[in-house]
Amino acid sequence: MAPGAGDPHPDRRGVDTSAVAQAAERIWAARRAGRTLDAEATIGSPDLATAYAIQRALVALRLAAGERVIGWKLGYTSAVMRRQMGIDRPNIGPLTDRMCLAPGDAVAEHLVQPRVEPEICVRLGTALDARQGPVDRHTVAAAMEGAYACLEVVHST
Repeated sequence: MAPGAGDPHPDRRGVDTSAVAQAAERIWAARRAGRTLDAEATIGSPDLATAYAIQRALVALRLAAGERVIGWKLGYTSAVMRRQMGIDRPNIGPLTDRMCLAPGDAVAEHLVQPRVEPEICVRLGTALDARQGPVDRHTVAAAMEGAYACLEVVHST
């Protein structure tokens, strides 16, 4: 059902909260079962508000299972990569404690089609809060504790 077209539970942005919850539950169930999903059949081609609503619902399920948000990942920060992937802007997603591996830890065997991507991790020593003033590159640089080369293991549900 398209958002706004008689949705039983639309939110203030016209997002069908019932469809969002169902999509998050299907993704969560597949992740726990160790199987992949057909993205088009599961979520179709959602608009940005719906995609982030699904992400929030999925994170709520993860938090209910005991995970904690410990940071954020920025994706598609390169204009070249966005053009290649047909994405018009960077995206953001939470990182939880269950996503981190200590040096020497093994990657979990239950991951579905794991892929490894090189990343740059920025650790902040000071929290950033836009309510306390503008957050620009100088503010971020001053808040940085360090920058690290790391590997992201993508779990492909």
